[in-house]
Amino acid sequence: LFGLLTGVPDQGGSWIGPDGLGHAVTFNPAADLGGAYTYVVTAQAPCVNDSATVFVSLTEAPDAGGDGTLQVCVTEDSVNVFSGLTGTPDTTGSWTDLDGTGALSGATFNATSVAPGSYQFQYFLPGNGPCPADSAVVTVEVGTGLSAGVGGPVTICGGITAYDLFQALGGSPDPGGTWSDDLGTGSLTGSLIDASLLPAGGTYPFTYTVQDPNCGDVQATVEVSTTEFPDPGSGGPLVLCSTDGVVDLTGELGGAPDPGSWTNPGGQPFNGQFDPAVDTPGEYVYTVPGTSSCPDTSAVLDITINQPPDAGSDGQLLACDTLTALDLFPGLGGAPQTGGTWSDPGTTGALTNGLVNTTLLPAGSYAFDYTVDVPGCGSDDASVVLTVVEGVTVRAVQLDCNEEDRTYVVTFIIEGGDPGTYAVTGLEGTITEQAPYVFESVPVITSEDFEVIVDDQYGCGAVVVAG
Repeated sequence: LFGLLTGVPDQGGSWIGPDGLGHAVTFNPAADLGGAYTYVVTAQAPCVNDSATVFVSLTEAPDAGGDGTLQVCVTEDSVNVFSGLTGTPDTTGSWTDLDGTGALSGATFNATSVAPGSYQFQYFLPGNGPCPADSAVVTVEVGTGLSAGVGGPVTICGGITAYDLFQALGGSPDPGGTWSDDLGTGSLTGSLIDASLLPAGGTYPFTYTVQDPNCGDVQATVEVSTTEFPDPGSGGPLVLCSTDGVVDLTGELGGAPDPGSWTNPGGQPFNGQFDPAVDTPGEYVYTVPGTSSCPDTSAVLDITINQPPDAGSDGQLLACDTLTALDLFPGLGGAPQTGGTWSDPGTTGALTNGLVNTTLLPAGSYAFDYTVDVPGCGSDDASVVLTVVEGVTVRAVQLDCNEEDRTYVVTFIIEGGDPGTYAVTGLEGTITEQAPYVFESVPVITSEDFEVIVDDQYGCGAVVVAG
């Protein structure tokens, strides 16, 4: 610092640094602070102290790093020579192809453009203020080995969901390498990419790497661009009713289909207006024409035409309370379709798949509904009202004897069934017109046995009384 003072300064003074602390006369740019360094000479009375200041400004020196060597293969088309520098080089320098190979672009060296050998590339940083320029040299050793092929740009259809990237590599790439999704698009599986996941208008690099025991990682990069693909929307089954009106098939496609044209099941052009009363069911194909990168695409509507449902008409059934599996279907009127479903709106608990267990029902009337569902046509309903009747029963059988004329009279009480149609066969007699309904026979000679059958119009179980 003393040598930076002007004039003829006295020796023996002391230095004070910018931090206010004492400082040696020697300044170390690598360690000391920039700023004002004050030299103070102590005076003897009556003179006063004198001082002078040296202002030190520090400028950062350029750092090109240290020389280095890269081992690459002749098949590598994208070698970053910057990675061959040692140390911590600044990134603002420029490269020079010392051997004039013509294979260097910026910091990228294409080893496929040169023969095997040794090539030098200089990295240069210009000086900065008092700091001199700096440079370093990377020596690239190009050898032979496995090939990752030759990369490059490729444009594919954005609708391809499984494009094999090997199709885009030139040369003769060796197998066994791995593909990487350089931008992390999430579209890569193995060597296949789903282009539908790549927004149109962008460029997406994918790198193929082969590990060579002598050359290290051998790489080739494919830069993928996509074009908009013709979208026919999505097809599927379409179920219509024969009574439906005209249907616009394009409106039945899923998504947002691009303009296209229809063909019928016979492959003939079709106007897209389907009339169930006239047109043939089957596969109707909607096709959107392709582009230079994309083939034609299509969606298929598989049309089925169903007839409207017919559950028949409402009807009635009469049944005894002794049946465990009464089929309700014969109780429907008209010509009902089979395959419908039965329901028990009264929740009797006696219905199972269209069969009624009348032994679970007290005498009375019960409604059961029959429903036929037809896809595309809705449903139709009909009801069957089931009347359950009980069989007749007999109790209090009594024989009253008349000793004088040697005869007896048979009496008993009839219950259940239909009182208005009670019938007793085997003996003549009368039945009272109101409950209790008592049968009384004509006199029977005591030497004769009797046997009568008691029933009603429903015939749910005749009762035999004998004696």
